[in-house]
Amino acid sequence: MSLLLWDCALQRPPTLAIGHRMSDRSPPPLRWCLLRLDDNGNEFVVRDNLTRAAAEALQREFEARGHKQSYWLRPQPATSQDAK
Repeated sequence: MSLLLWDCALQRPPTLAIGHRMSDRSPPPLRWCLLRLDDNGNEFVVRDNLTRAAAEALQREFEARGHKQSYWLRPQPATSQDAK
């Protein structure tokens, strides 16, 4: 179980137990979301439930448009469907 928790749909911040690191044995996140920070400091989920490659491609696409906003990726917690 990963110690990094993120609920993109509810825009909850990631939480890590102090002094903990994600275990090397933890599987990599299967789903990612792309977020953006606007000029007023508001964070928004641009899109969620992406593979890492798709999220990175979408991030590059938005950054290439020349907007002032910042874009970054966050892993999403595994779901029961990811285990299938």
